[in-house]
Amino acid sequence: MSAAETHVLNADTDVTDEFTPPWAERLIASLETNQHTLSSKLEKIDKTVQSISKDLKEVKDRVSDTEKRISTLEDELEKEKSSVQVLCKQVSNISAKLDDLEARSRRNNIRIIGLKEGTESDNLMELLDRLFRYILDLEERDASPEVDRAHRALRPRPDPGDAPRAITVRLLRWRDKQKLLMAGKKKNKALLWDGQPFYIRQDLTAEVRRQRAEYNGIIEELKKMDIRVGVLYPARLIATIEGKRRIFNTPEEAKREFSLRIRKAAVCPPAPAT
Repeated sequence: MSAAETHVLNADTDVTDEFTPPWAERLIASLETNQHTLSSKLEKIDKTVQSISKDLKEVKDRVSDTEKRISTLEDELEKEKSSVQVLCKQVSNISAKLDDLEARSRRNNIRIIGLKEGTESDNLMELLDRLFRYILDLEERDASPEVDRAHRALRPRPDPGDAPRAITVRLLRWRDKQKLLMAGKKKNKALLWDGQPFYIRQDLTAEVRRQRAEYNGIIEELKKMDIRVGVLYPARLIATIEGKRRIFNTPEEAKREFSLRIRKAAVCPPAPAT
C-alpha cells in the first residue's frame, strides 16, 4: 500500500472515531454490561429451572408411587370390608344363638319382685312353698310346684328403704311356671305378702328386657288413652284397638301407627268417667 493510500485510510478512521458521540459510547458500554448481566441471570434461571424440573420429576414419581400404594390399599380395604361384613354376620348369628340358648336355659324360670329382704329368713325353699300355695290357692294336701334352685339377685344387699332384690326361681316343670304366671296375672295387684305387694314375672334375658324397655314410652301413652296393650315374647307389642288386635314387631312401627292418636289425646284428653 502506498503512503498516499495509508494516509487516506487513517484519515477515514480518524473521521469515524471523531464522529462517534460520547453518549453513544456510553450507551454501547451500558448495553454490553446489561447483556453480560442478563446472560448471567439467564444462566442462573436456567439452572433453577433445571433444578425445579428435577424436583418436579421426583414429586411426580413419588405421587405416582403413592397413587399405586393407595390403589393397593383400597383394594385391600375392600377385601377387609367384605371380611368384616362376613364376620359381623357371623357374630350376629352367634349372638342370636347365644340369646336363644340363654332364653331356653331360663325357660322354667320366674322372677319374684317386691318381696322384702329377710322374708325368707334362712330357708328360701320353705318360703317359696308357702308363697306358691298362696298364689295357686292350694290346699295343704295339694302338691306345691317343685323348685330346682332359687336365689336373690347376685348383688349386694340393698340399704333399708331401697327396693329389694328380685328372687330368681328355677322350677322343675315348665307347666308349673306357666300356672304361676297365669295365676299371678289374674290376681295382678292382689298379690300381697307381709302386707307388701309383689309380682311374678317371666325370667327374661338382658337383651329381651332391653328390647321390651323400648316400648315403655308408647305403652304408657296408650294406657292413658285406655287402649289395652301387652308385650308378646320376645319383644312385640300387642294392642286392642276398637275391638281388633294389632301386633307391632318394632317400637318404630308402633310409634308410626299411634303417633297421630297420641297427639290428638294430648290436645283433647278423654273426659273423666262420671
